[in-house]
Amino acid sequence: MTHRLLIVTLLLLIPFTAGAETLGQDADTDDQWVVGDTTRYDGEASIDTRETTWSNVTVSPDGKTLVFDMLGDIYAVPIEGGEARALTDGIEWNYQPRYSPDGQRIAFVSDRDGGDNLWIMDADG
Repeated sequence: MTHRLLIVTLLLLIPFTAGAETLGQDADTDDQWVVGDTTRYDGEASIDTRETTWSNVTVSPDGKTLVFDMLGDIYAVPIEGGEARALTDGIEWNYQPRYSPDGQRIAFVSDRDGGDNLWIMDADG
């Protein structure tokens, strides 16, 4: 009885191991997926907004600029208000901006390399 159970178990595992080898071979021949590759997207959406929710906001050390994320991009706007200027753009998701203590750089999280990692850019984008 033990031998029958072992044989049945081995027979059940054969399709899974064969499938795994096939999947591995197919994955090697496919193009690598790159987050910022826009050649796979042929549509464009124009968004005009005057307010945001669920955004992370930080103030520059000199108190003159707000930096915030909205819909996967990071923007800067004068503290008095006005037109927001994009510091990042693209299909990558960029969020949680924070100024460095000297105000020269902004740290943020982005999936531009395939996973959420910490990135640093100059404060002017």
